Amino acid sequence: MTGRTRQEQERPTYEEDYNPLKIPTEVKDRFLDDGKALMWVRHMIKGQTDWMNLRKKEEFGWTTVKTDECQELATAAVTALPDDRFSDCIIRGDLVLMQCSAEKVNARTEYFKRKTQEQEDAVNQQLMASSDSRLPISNQSRSRITTGRPQFDS
Repeated sequence: MTGRTRQEQERPTYEEDYNPLKIPTEVKDRFLDDGKALMWVRHMIKGQTDWMNLRKKEEFGWTTVKTDECQELATAAVTALPDDRFSDCIIRGDLVLMQCSAEKVNARTEYFKRKTQEQEDAVNQQLMASSDSRLPISNQSRSRITTGRPQFDS
């Protein structure tokens, strides 16, 4: 034992591990400049095409990225069967790369953020409405990260 605490010990640093699903920043930026967002979407489950998931994504506006649209990722793409509908798409295992209007994606994200906030506000409002003066409820929620021995609020 060296007498140094775990936090003081130098930890080995690693280069970023290989991640086949990582989309390079320059590719993301190029698609964003064209007004498109990228996402990996499951197209197979248990060896069968997941039509339900694909239809849901396509109804929202997602389309597959063809290999000629993104040569950087196409070189390492695992190709599907020649007669498959995804033969000219960028595939990693059971995922296919898809694109959609960034404006549409941002609108959907904002919608669900707003909806979540409204639900949280409603729950907090209902909680405060049921507060009794004999045993008041106070919302003092806060998050914090501690290292070492935990200190509990008293």
